[in-house]
Amino acid sequence: ALNEIVAWRLMNNDVTSEQAAFRDNVVMNSQSTALIERRIRMALGNGNRVGLNTWLARLPMEDKQKDEWRYWQAVLLMERGRDDEAKAILTSLMQERGFYPMAAAQLLGVPYPLRVDSAQPVSPTLIQGPEMARVRELMYWNMDNTARSEWANLITSRTPAE
Repeated sequence: ALNEIVAWRLMNNDVTSEQAAFRDNVVMNSQSTALIERRIRMALGNGNRVGLNTWLARLPMEDKQKDEWRYWQAVLLMERGRDDEAKAILTSLMQERGFYPMAAAQLLGVPYPLRVDSAQPVSPTLIQGPEMARVRELMYWNMDNTARSEWANLITSRTPAE
């Protein structure tokens, strides 16, 4: 555990080659997903594709399923000419919502389908009630903290449907 703390502190480019070797050895033998992910991000920041591949391989299988790591795995596959495998990952990733699914669509050169859920119409009694009048008045007088408290009370007193 102490080795992992030290390795975490050595996650930058201002280290000696001995410190980098120590850090990488600790990460290589670690079971800490957070530490391995930190090392992956460091490889990405340095543009180190070989390191990226090495550290991605160290992730536990369930963590490799995160959008972020699926995306980078697909990028590595594309760089190696394994386009069919990469496209399968990217196409699967596009079915989700988020940054990496959008990046996957961009990499494939296809439009990303934005799904926007429309809000239910707001009840006029909610907007014109005395609670909202208090919130508006408090905001007018720059009493933001009190207005937020009033707003929080209003929200918690309502049903989710409202």
